[in-house]
Amino acid sequence: MATCLLPTVQTIHDMFVTEIRQLDGCVMDEYRDEEFLLLRSVLPHTECVRPTDVVQGGVALRATEQEIFVHPYTLRKVCQNGAIMAVVTDSRHMVRVDSEGPQEQVDAILEDLCAAVRACGQKAMLRDTVHAMQQASNLVLDQHISASLLSMLPSAKLLGRRFFRSIIQRFAGGRDRTLFGLMNAVTSLARDTRDPETRWRLEELGGGVPALVCPTQKPGDAFAVPLGDLPFATCDEYEWSADMQEEITNVAEQVLQRTRRHGQTAGAK
Repeated sequence: MATCLLPTVQTIHDMFVTEIRQLDGCVMDEYRDEEFLLLRSVLPHTECVRPTDVVQGGVALRATEQEIFVHPYTLRKVCQNGAIMAVVTDSRHMVRVDSEGPQEQVDAILEDLCAAVRACGQKAMLRDTVHAMQQASNLVLDQHISASLLSMLPSAKLLGRRFFRSIIQRFAGGRDRTLFGLMNAVTSLARDTRDPETRWRLEELGGGVPALVCPTQKPGDAFAVPLGDLPFATCDEYEWSADMQEEITNVAEQVLQRTRRHGQTAGAK
């Protein structure tokens, strides 16, 4: 018999909804299956990536049998594409505890959960996220580089090659050939995906794209490019040859150099 962990999924759900309402937001989407819970919410504040491209802030939550994850969430108004910003901005992680443990542990987790929702729902969090999107909108890519970049993001390991093909097809068929356009190719596929787990992973992948030109938290610095911190896909995971893997590494270095040059230019202005 499986051990019951606390807080319960229902308690996690109710606490999240309460905190979002206190922030004048609303839960727009939820999925629950026994000990598995996915929640997405939107908040009143918005920012513009481009003059007519409005992004609304929000918070997303994922609870599994043992863990709770809280992330900033964005909703692009023009197309209703959602993105889970698990890489660009600080996300929060909590571990559920055994039901036989002290109540103080459960209370502490609930306090952390409330604090996490409030932190991820801050207006400043959305501003930082949109700033990363704005920088991504200035970096033009081709199809090959796009596929290579996607392979470097953590969520990529959880998705199969058929999703990559669909994403690149959408990117190639669109007009926006920037890194921001690649992000939207991913999130549009997520929007059209019915399976809750796959949709979440695609939204995480899309939300991770701006991390390739992520703004630093230090005042005065133009960019912090965390490519070195992102795990590369292995040849076995994606059935790519060693030559292809080497080419991906070379592409990553090219993008790193381009973003550094772009950041130096931006910092000089």
